[in-house]
Amino acid sequence: MLVAGAATSLAAILWRGPGWDRTLVGFGLLLVPLAAAFALQQTPDSSWLGAVVLVAAVLRIAHGRLLPIAAAASMVGAVALFGAQVAAPRAGWQPFGDHQQLPHFHELETKQTYGPLGDDRTGAVMLDVTAAQPALWRMQVLEAFDNRRWRIAREETHLPEPAARRHTIKVEVRGLRNRLIVSPGRLAGVRGAGATVPELGDGRMLINRPAEGQIYRVEADTVHTTPARLAGIPVPSGRRYQTLTQIGLGPLPVYVPFPLAKLAKHIPPPLVGTDWARLFRLSWHLSAGVKSELGVVRQVENYLLRGGRFRYTTDVGEPSYEPLLEFLFHTHAGYCQHFAGAAALLLRIAGVPTRVAVGFATGEQITHNTWAVRDEDAHVWIETYFPGVGWVPFNPTPAAAQADIDGGLDLLQAGAAPAPGAGGPLQILGGGAALAIFIFATASLAGAAAVRAPRSPSSWSGSPLNPRAPGPPCEASTPL
Repeated sequence: MLVAGAATSLAAILWRGPGWDRTLVGFGLLLVPLAAAFALQQTPDSSWLGAVVLVAAVLRIAHGRLLPIAAAASMVGAVALFGAQVAAPRAGWQPFGDHQQLPHFHELETKQTYGPLGDDRTGAVMLDVTAAQPALWRMQVLEAFDNRRWRIAREETHLPEPAARRHTIKVEVRGLRNRLIVSPGRLAGVRGAGATVPELGDGRMLINRPAEGQIYRVEADTVHTTPARLAGIPVPSGRRYQTLTQIGLGPLPVYVPFPLAKLAKHIPPPLVGTDWARLFRLSWHLSAGVKSELGVVRQVENYLLRGGRFRYTTDVGEPSYEPLLEFLFHTHAGYCQHFAGAAALLLRIAGVPTRVAVGFATGEQITHNTWAVRDEDAHVWIETYFPGVGWVPFNPTPAAAQADIDGGLDLLQAGAAPAPGAGGPLQILGGGAALAIFIFATASLAGAAAVRAPRSPSSWSGSPLNPRAPGPPCEASTPL
């Protein structure tokens, strides 16, 4: 905001002059914050910054005349309407008569489709969650991979979680109509929700569909740990966690190596030249020589989030028969289902016990202990099991996702970036420089306004700017 304000103020000073050279420099200054918003993929910022540039250009060209401004506004409106119809995601030319619209989001479908979103998400609030600390609000976990997609396992694993602590949260239902309970961890109890029944996927379900305004309280065991504690935990060397380190349904033959990434050394003949061979090689490349589980998770997250290899988008087509392999090796574009599903697949092949979790991101904090969870916060992430600790969440989806996730929940991402509101040295220096420019611009504008302000002859003659004035000046005289 400081940079944008400073650039706008300096552009205004430059545009006051009659020459087009200064105008072009001022226009370039307006483009600086807009280009930064595009580079950082901050779509909401780029929209209003683009509007500032557009309005400034129209006003400069029109010189304040109403007719050119009205004509330009009409033309811009027509172009925007055309662009929205042609280029907007999931949109083409829409007839003005009877046409189908996407239904509004009311329920989160935990089944992984990897295809186009079947509902319209507008930012409507689904839940208000009151808790002592932020979390990812889990509904179900998917512990089975059928060689196509992640799904609920028929037999669940209930591994010990020594680092878990009991917490209670209050959930107020707003727009959500799912019967599945949301929880910050492993469910221990539910109060005030009426009758509930256990549900596969480490979940619990309300007997009746919740109504708006219904309140229930959830007791859950949530794991708390640090990167330092996880750094010393090695990748499992045996088949103790076989069900959480395999792909496909049913136990693998004993002659299949553990971890599966070792297949990269000798690809079975039926897999030579296939995407499965590329998958085994990729997992081996990311995990070979890495001793700790956390190190492998870091390698996989960096591969998906760094280097510009993959792009976040919800504008995807119908999935192929093997959607995650298609995402990894062909399209390189998808949303949270693709990123989390691919990360879990790579980790399991590397021998790291991993599962996929489905639910909601943290949401927008509206008080010191309450979060408004929106339809756009529907999310998928991964959980990795660390012996002696428990299930630890990680978020391998890019920050471009609309889901609002607390920055401290992924231990790897929290350690790689400053906490919100605590800028690094470069940010502080940049903010100070922008503030200084802003103050200078404001002072310059104030001085220019003072120069233009009319002064009476008596006040001018006694002004400290002209202490030796012999008398009232002529009309052509100015304080400058």
